[in-house]
Amino acid sequence: KLQGLVSLDLSDPADSCSEEALIELVKVVGPKLEKLNLSGHTSITDNFLDQALKEHTTSLKSLALNNLPEITDQGVGALFSAWREAGVSLTALEMARNHNLGDEALTNLLACTGPSLSYLTINGWSSTTQETLSAIGARARELRKLDIGWNREVDDLVIRSIMDGCELLSEVKCWGCNKLTVNCPRKVSAICLSRLRR
Repeated sequence: KLQGLVSLDLSDPADSCSEEALIELVKVVGPKLEKLNLSGHTSITDNFLDQALKEHTTSLKSLALNNLPEITDQGVGALFSAWREAGVSLTALEMARNHNLGDEALTNLLACTGPSLSYLTINGWSSTTQETLSAIGARARELRKLDIGWNREVDDLVIRSIMDGCELLSEVKCWGCNKLTVNCPRKVSAICLSRLRR
């Protein structure tokens, strides 16, 4: 019966499951999973990405891996590189509070699944550069919601490039981005404009 699961949420446990147990679980239920949330399982390392996610979850559409302090930029980058070859195409990705992640992970995830993403959270990535952040606008044009808070290199130009490229954006969260100024670009809906004119 477990092999027919399409959605699995084991997020934010009081105590993290062991990485070995999670690997074995995903090997069983992963092939048909479309939605997976393992946020807060602090035992997860790059080994889980390689042994479980890379080969056994290629049907995923939504993935949440928030607050996994042991995963690395190289490990996440390698996962998305492999998924690109496998044709994985996510619509929603949450990877907030993973402070070791940066350019390699972001570059490869945009190359793999950028065109299909409508929701992306990379809050708290510490090693992203302005150049790579700006690529979001060119590589993820279907985005509706984006959280890039606490990415240190986000500035007005990064926000402008994202907004210019992602015309469907309805929400951008950029709390903790200290390089933003009062000149940061904003969008005002046609409805808001019509109300202002009355």
